[in-house]
Amino acid sequence: MDDGQQVKRGGLTLCTDSYSTNEVNILREALKKNFNLETTIHTKKGKDEAVYERIYLKKEEFEALKPEIVPHMHDSMLYKINEQITIKQDSSDIESDSSEMMDIFDIGGS
Repeated sequence: MDDGQQVKRGGLTLCTDSYSTNEVNILREALKKNFNLETTIHTKKGKDEAVYERIYLKKEEFEALKPEIVPHMHDSMLYKINEQITIKQDSSDIESDSSEMMDIFDIGGS
C-alpha cells in the first residue's frame, strides 16, 4: 500500500517508476474508467539518469477520492495522505476504588 505520496500542493503521485509507458497508460485509463479520475504524467530523473513516469492526481481529484479510500487504509498509512486518526477509549465501565480523581503521571505525590 505504499507506492505513492501526497505532494506539497495537495495532489498525489503514484510511484510507477518500474512501469513501462504502456503500463502507465493502462493504469491511467483504468483510473479514468473506474473512478472518473483525470491524471497527468510527471517525470522524475533517477540516480542512473533514467527518466521515470509517475501518475499525478490533482488536489481536487485526490480530495474527492479520499473518502472512498480511507476506510481501506491501515491506520499506520494515513499520515501519507494527511489524515489523522482519533483514538477514543470508552472508560464508562471503569470503576474506581476512590471518589477522588488521581493524576497517574504525578510522581511527586502532590
